[in-house]
Amino acid sequence: MKFRKLSAAFLVSLLHAPQLVAAALNATETDTQLVISNDRLYAAVQKKGGAIVKLTLDGTNLLGSPSGSTGIGPYLDCYCTPKGFWTPGSVTPEYKLFQGKDSKGKDYGGIVMSDTYAETGQVLEQYWFLRDGETGLHTFSRVAYHNEEQPFLRNLQELRTLFRPNNDMWTHLLTNTKQYAPLPGKEAKEKQVVVQDATWYLGNTPDDPYVKQEADYFTKYTFQDNWRDIDAYGLFADGSKTEDGDAYGAWLVMNTKDTYFGGPLHSDLVVDGILYNYISSNHHGDQTPNITNGFDRTFGPQYFHFNRFPGETDILRAQADAAQYADPEWNADFYDSIAKHVPNYVPSKSRGSFQVKVDLPKGAKNPIAVLAQSGVDFQDNVFDTKAYQYWANLDESGRATIPRVKSGTYRLTVYADNVFGQYTEDKVKVKAGKTEKKNVRWREESAGKELWRIGTPDKTSGEYRHGFEPDTSKPLQPEQYRIYWGNWDFVKDFPDGVNFKVGESDVGKDLNYVHWSVFGGKGNYPRPEQYVGNGDVNNWTIAFDLKESQFKHKKQATFTVQLAGAKTAAGNTDIYNASEPHSNLKYTVNINGKDLEPWVIPYHQSSSCAVRSSVSCYNIAHKFEFDAKFLKKGENEIVLSLPFNATNYESAVLPTTVRKTANEILPGYIANFYGSGPWAVLTFIGLTFSTSIANTWRDRALLESRGSLVWYGCSAALALGHLAYVPAVAGKLKALWEDNCAVEETDGVGMLERWFVLLSGEYRQEKQKGDAVSGRVKSGEVPAYDEIMLPRKGQDVRHAPSRMPWYNPRYWRKRVWAGVATIVVIIIIVVVAVAVSESRKNRYPDYSALEYSLADTYGGESFFDQFHYFTGYDPTEGFVHYVPKEQAESLNLTYAASDSAFLRVDTSVGPNDKPNASTGRFSVRVESKKTYEKGLFIFDVKHTPYGCGTWPALWLTDSSNWPEHGEIDIMESTNKADDGNQMTLHTTGGCSMDVRRKDTGKALQKNCNHEKSDNAGCGVKSEADGFGTAFNKNGGGVMAVEWRDEGIRMWQFARNSIPSDIKGNKPTPSTWGTALADFPNTDCNIGSHFKNQSIIANIDLCGSLVYSVWDNSGCSGNCTDLVANNPEAFKNAYWEFGSFQVYQAK
Repeated sequence: MKFRKLSAAFLVSLLHAPQLVAAALNATETDTQLVISNDRLYAAVQKKGGAIVKLTLDGTNLLGSPSGSTGIGPYLDCYCTPKGFWTPGSVTPEYKLFQGKDSKGKDYGGIVMSDTYAETGQVLEQYWFLRDGETGLHTFSRVAYHNEEQPFLRNLQELRTLFRPNNDMWTHLLTNTKQYAPLPGKEAKEKQVVVQDATWYLGNTPDDPYVKQEADYFTKYTFQDNWRDIDAYGLFADGSKTEDGDAYGAWLVMNTKDTYFGGPLHSDLVVDGILYNYISSNHHGDQTPNITNGFDRTFGPQYFHFNRFPGETDILRAQADAAQYADPEWNADFYDSIAKHVPNYVPSKSRGSFQVKVDLPKGAKNPIAVLAQSGVDFQDNVFDTKAYQYWANLDESGRATIPRVKSGTYRLTVYADNVFGQYTEDKVKVKAGKTEKKNVRWREESAGKELWRIGTPDKTSGEYRHGFEPDTSKPLQPEQYRIYWGNWDFVKDFPDGVNFKVGESDVGKDLNYVHWSVFGGKGNYPRPEQYVGNGDVNNWTIAFDLKESQFKHKKQATFTVQLAGAKTAAGNTDIYNASEPHSNLKYTVNINGKDLEPWVIPYHQSSSCAVRSSVSCYNIAHKFEFDAKFLKKGENEIVLSLPFNATNYESAVLPTTVRKTANEILPGYIANFYGSGPWAVLTFIGLTFSTSIANTWRDRALLESRGSLVWYGCSAALALGHLAYVPAVAGKLKALWEDNCAVEETDGVGMLERWFVLLSGEYRQEKQKGDAVSGRVKSGEVPAYDEIMLPRKGQDVRHAPSRMPWYNPRYWRKRVWAGVATIVVIIIIVVVAVAVSESRKNRYPDYSALEYSLADTYGGESFFDQFHYFTGYDPTEGFVHYVPKEQAESLNLTYAASDSAFLRVDTSVGPNDKPNASTGRFSVRVESKKTYEKGLFIFDVKHTPYGCGTWPALWLTDSSNWPEHGEIDIMESTNKADDGNQMTLHTTGGCSMDVRRKDTGKALQKNCNHEKSDNAGCGVKSEADGFGTAFNKNGGGVMAVEWRDEGIRMWQFARNSIPSDIKGNKPTPSTWGTALADFPNTDCNIGSHFKNQSIIANIDLCGSLVYSVWDNSGCSGNCTDLVANNPEAFKNAYWEFGSFQVYQAK
């Protein structure tokens, strides 16, 4: 091969582009353009259009000629206006030109384009910076919206920068070092057949390089990638079509990822002939932030790198040159220098670092630590638009360091392949200039003894058929899931449907990478006619064998399903469409012919995944709990079902892992003690008693010298007492021995002393020495039964008789001793357990009178100033948009006067308004800025919300640490609210109200654990006049809540019967009589289950609780239809509060 002589400048570029010799940097402006350039790279922004229209490296034009939206870039566009797409620079753009020196003395130049969308006032800005000696552009993008008249604009559905060439020099595209291919040629494009959105069949040109090496189909989704380990991707010219014969690369380097959304599981388009930087999108179902009044976020920096090499240089060599800059610490000093030009950029002085050491579960592989928005799953980190995200892979010792973390409060999440569940911890603080160090212990979640699992919990469905498996029919062997989904015909692959046998079947062959409800039809080029089947598509069957011992005496079993993604009729939009029956998708499990309650996958967790060539989208999981009696000896069957013939666009789920566990439950009377003090005592007693029996057997020769059953009993009792209470009560036991064991004092004292020595093993050694001296036993041996026994006082030496009476313990063998020990232990445990259980149930705390003083008052015109406004997605699947304070006030959803404060649902938006309520109606949720650890709360409530579709609540919780810090529901009802007020506690495990209580309300469920009974909690119901119309008709009243270590009690007083001590601001609960609801601490540690509580008031719409009672509520139609289209239905959906008072015990 011949090589041309290369210039000196070019040779330097090969060594370490872009670190070159110093060169002049220019930043110039004309009437039509702004230009930044150095000796190698030239970039010109056209003022009319707001995009780079000329970009050259060493004189070679990398873009070609501009034509419409091609031949330009990097440039910014979005899908973020009421009309959809907008390319800023096309309205009234403004420009600034920067030039200066950074902290290292390097010259730099910069351009900023700013444009305002006239109809809404939203601002988009794009920044380009070029540094002397580099061959790349540092970019930032900004979105700002300040509009009090229209506080809610829409979601930021897409925000991206694009490098979009219009020339033939580019020959290849690369996603990562495993996924790259030639670009389809001109003839292939001319003969291509459209089969789906941005997807073409190219099989008509079998000699095309792409078809020969990669696939018969080309789609932009083939080259999508996951954000976790992505570094640099882009376009490559191998030199075959360049004028100088050299190779060139255009790359997007993700040197920072902290201003994106979705965490390490986010995936998106990266390159398809266009080089993308997708800053925000929902291509794979991830959340996108809402643009509301006050939104102002700057994204970046990201680095567009351009390089040049000799012709025929390998594509991976060019990519490696770019990937070396994928480091957040690279050029950090430069970014600090230009921070004055970039609004919202966080400089080094406002950042710290985070170090973590994780004690990982056994078998954890590929572990990762994530810092993201506190209080939410990192997949949903779009609600706080000031929050950033970071992650790092853990090393083999479980350690990782994350540099340059913006100071703030985060949720730490740790997850790993091969482990069910993940570790999360909220309120992790990172301070500027400091290193936050954290040690955590993480253990795999478990519902009991695992019987089997299918697949590996790795948040993908890649291990199943047509997932990560390479397509060996093509030289580049791409992973099969990346190829257009219609290429893998489910009907042919599984002619009898999916039938999987645990322990026999192969997950790589016998389970598909996606579970379809139907297959074929629209968008499926090879199978245009839809195949519905006869249950062989929508149903998957899993068979497994069980031994009776695996489920005998088990009360509950758990079947865990983790999905790498699920598509409902909502697609990627997160918009509920009431006309589609599968906007919320039912996933049903049948165990041996018995259907379990379906898992309803909500519309806002939908992701279009398989049809967009991915095996990991918005991850979700569910635990199906059922009676272990459903199981049987021998072969069992589980059928996983999607709705039959569920046709919207495409309903599908991607499995990641499933497992079956059986939860071992102790009998009720013992289970009550699990994890509590009495159970620990019983365990200790059982262990010490067993130890005593073992010691007794070991030194039976000593015991035989004393002879009687009473003597044995006393010895065992002494051993038990000694082990349990020595040395505290050794003296008393010694006296007890001497008084009650019928042994002379000298013998008794000596025996006691010998017993203490026996436990340490010293007496045994002394006795064996004595036996060895007398010749009876060799040193180290244990005397046999027919050896001469030591004489009792006043008794001659005797031999053991040939017949050994069963009632004489001296002759018991090991099996008898073991049996007796077991029986005694069981009797002790049962007797004590039953006694303690019954005693506990009948115990009642001492609610002695406390004196309270006023600590906080919420009232008057400043009522809402003491609250934060929650603006995230409703965690209970409500059909609602909670709005910020400014919007709530502008819509009159919250307002306060001198004697009342109102919180209401919006009634102004109808079906014909823009925006309308098709994605949920505006409402309000406020959370007090101050938190509480106990107290006496007096809530003056004048009006409670009611109406079909409503779910109002007045409650206490720590929303950032739920359920660990508990939840106290004070006033809650649904729909017409004609069945009274419900007061409920929700906790983690270990809190029960199956105890003695003193209240006048109707007790409901007694287990407060949120994991039981679908988070029903332990509740108490009032009479019908406790909420809704009847309550309001009487002028409302007062809810009083006393929260103390002894328990939580609630009273409700009608307006005409409020106690005088409450009116006089000197409340005395001891004088109020029996509470309406009583939650004593008898079997629930109030102090550990309830912490850091905020006062919360809200009005939810629809939601999981409303859905569960809708059919019996007397409400007709569909809840979401009602909410979306009938604003007048919510005229009574408002809270009116007089005041809130919080008292603390003196």
